[in-house]
Amino acid sequence: MNATNGLLRVLQKSSANLYRASQSGKNVGCVVSGGFKRYYSPQPVKRFYACVNVSPASESSSADESSTTYEITLDRRKLRTPARNVFQVDNPGVAYTVGAEWAAQGKTLAQSSMHLTALSNTSQDNPTRKTKYDLATEMLTLLTSDTIIFRSPEDSRLWEMQRDLWDPVLYWFQDEFSIKLPIVSGTILCPEIPEDSLVSLKNFILSHSFEAVQGLAFSCHTLRSVILPIAVAKNRLRADDAVRLSRLEIDFQSSHWGKVEWAHDLEYYDTLMRTSAGMMFYDFHTKIPYTSFQDLSQESKPLENTANDSNATAAAEAK
Repeated sequence: MNATNGLLRVLQKSSANLYRASQSGKNVGCVVSGGFKRYYSPQPVKRFYACVNVSPASESSSADESSTTYEITLDRRKLRTPARNVFQVDNPGVAYTVGAEWAAQGKTLAQSSMHLTALSNTSQDNPTRKTKYDLATEMLTLLTSDTIIFRSPEDSRLWEMQRDLWDPVLYWFQDEFSIKLPIVSGTILCPEIPEDSLVSLKNFILSHSFEAVQGLAFSCHTLRSVILPIAVAKNRLRADDAVRLSRLEIDFQSSHWGKVEWAHDLEYYDTLMRTSAGMMFYDFHTKIPYTSFQDLSQESKPLENTANDSNATAAAEAK
């Protein structure tokens, strides 16, 4: 529970920084195309609702709270997914954090930063018809190009930093899943990893629900690493530490050549938000007992608009 509360605070702080940047007229969205991350300014959608409510849509006669389905209403209109299905989740933690995302919006909707909503929509609609076995295969393929195993040429300052900061995580991962990963330097070719050595890792991934695997895979693709998100899932790293480790080369180059402040900062906060959202989605479907939210399911209460709080926080930080 403490880990997820920490992820939620990271998500809120990152959202506030992105909101402050958006008010300064900078581009805040980003899209990956052809291996390059480009920033864009999507057409703003005005906020069309005043009140957000989370309420049980249906309840089972059993005492098991996991059988309860939750819906979100925006001024009495039910929230719908991109496929026009009524938004429904059976996890109260997910329901209330998605509701908080909608309640936190200002005069315009920052849809590019509503990652928990997007993850929930994808889980419900599943437009690509993927199963958790498909996601597990993608993650195992991504492991061959994991950020952690690709190093700079030896005897360089960056190589020393990678050795000191990455090796402890790499060695832990190898011991945890009985796998030997090669360290690659001086080439862009991905190494081959024997399939029989991936059995333990594959079993760990498949031991989770589809939703949990989806959240984990989302963080893996965000960080271009399988090792770092799994270290977060196993409580070996915090989400913000995993993001910093994944950006080690970027930060090293920026310290030498300088950086475009708004571009590099927005990229960092966007990566942090995406990683935190993916790991929070994983946590909600893995670690947090439903009984933690019994008090939330008793009555449907409006979620207050926290946009003003975000503005106040941003103003205080600016001072």
